[in-house]
Amino acid sequence: MTRQAPGSVKSKLKDQYLLTFRKSSYSATANDCVEVADTPHGSAVRDTQNREAGHLTFPGQEWVTVLFSARADQV
Repeated sequence: MTRQAPGSVKSKLKDQYLLTFRKSSYSATANDCVEVADTPHGSAVRDTQNREAGHLTFPGQEWVTVLFSARADQV
């Protein structure tokens, strides 16, 4: 049995595996949130307030670059 983190939401990717989204630790407030899910080859990101709009996927190295930029406050 897989446990789901509080506040996380599952969604299917085209490859038919489930993503478990969680609120990003980089989200500033309840109104400016993004959710992140791990994929087999990187990460997926979506807007908490617009989940129906889908998500963006990033390959592993690109995701590392996104995180590096966020940590450096360059985004």
